Amino acid sequence: MADASKIGTGKPKVAGGIYRAPLGTALPTDTSDLASTYVSVGYISEDGVGNDGSRESEDVKAWGGVTVMSTQTGKNDIFSFTMLEVNNVDVLKMVYGEDNVSVDSQTGMITIKVNDKELEEAVYVIDMIVRGYLRRIVIPDGKLSNLDEITYKDDEPVAFAVEITAQPFDGTGWDGDTHKEFILAQD
Repeated sequence: MADASKIGTGKPKVAGGIYRAPLGTALPTDTSDLASTYVSVGYISEDGVGNDGSRESEDVKAWGGVTVMSTQTGKNDIFSFTMLEVNNVDVLKMVYGEDNVSVDSQTGMITIKVNDKELEEAVYVIDMIVRGYLRRIVIPDGKLSNLDEITYKDDEPVAFAVEITAQPFDGTGWDGDTHKEFILAQD
């Protein structure tokens, strides 16, 4: 039977709602509080989070043009969002690489080196509330795969629009899964 109470919008659990931790950090297996190794990437734009989980396929046709089979040739699992806290050191390390961002302990000056070094993979967690349900997405091996053009202008905030590619993970309880979702009704 249809149940309209199961329909809802995705709102962040708190200000922010996306967390990052070094690859190999213990993965959450439910919706309980995250370990302190998970750091928030701060405010996300009002566009929220997108997830492209599209599948690619190729049709096999018989003589005469009738489709007799369709085979899957690919599967995406890409999360996209726009980070607004462009002066947050944790955000800068995510965008430019851990070793490319430093903070002078005496002056507080942030220095960013921009280069072609490979970015680190990390664990990502996305927490949100969907109409009375806590929904947590766990990405055990995510990699920043795209950073849109950064625009500096006087009538809109500077922001980092990124895509995170969720890669297959083969840890305990993860059989090549790219992400898992945990959903719990709130009291």
